[in-house]
This record gives sequence, C-alpha cells and structure tokens, in this order.
Amino acid sequence: MGDLCAQKRTINSITCLLFEQGLVHKDYIFHLYELFESYCRSTFKISNRLPDKRTGNVYKRITFNTYSLPCFNSFYDLFYPEGKKFL
Repeated sequence: MGDLCAQKRTINSITCLLFEQGLVHKDYIFHLYELFESYCRSTFKISNRLPDKRTGNVYKRITFNTYSLPCFNSFYDLFYPEGKKFL
C-alpha cells in the first residue's frame, strides 16, 4: 500500500493509519484516499519532504491520515508485534 504507518498514541489506545507517497505516485495515493475517505478526518495534504540525505534534493509528498478506530488495531498488531515494526 505504499508508505503506510499504523500509529497509537499510547500502548493501550486505538490505531490510526498514516499514508504517504511521493507526488510522482499521485494517482495511486488519490486512489487510496478514495478508498479510505470515509475514515479520514481531513483531506490529503501536499508538502515537501526533508532534503534527501544522499542528493540534497527536496521532493513533494502527499499524505493523509485516518481517524483512530478500533478496526485498525488488527493492522497495528500484525505489523508492530511488541510495538516494533515488522515488515
């Protein structure tokens, strides 16, 4: 699904999802946004990433995040066993 992060504010809280893609993949991230739009608190945002450490180039990114919902806890548990990301 691209760059996706499942996040909890505390160990016992519920999960929100944060999506990010480079502007070059805008069609893909817009498609994901359409799928998750009813779960989002706001629309997507376009911003600059930090400069690339290797080249110094600055790239644009598109991000959006969802509400914190119990239905997303299973994603967190799947990819973050013991609170650390597992790929």
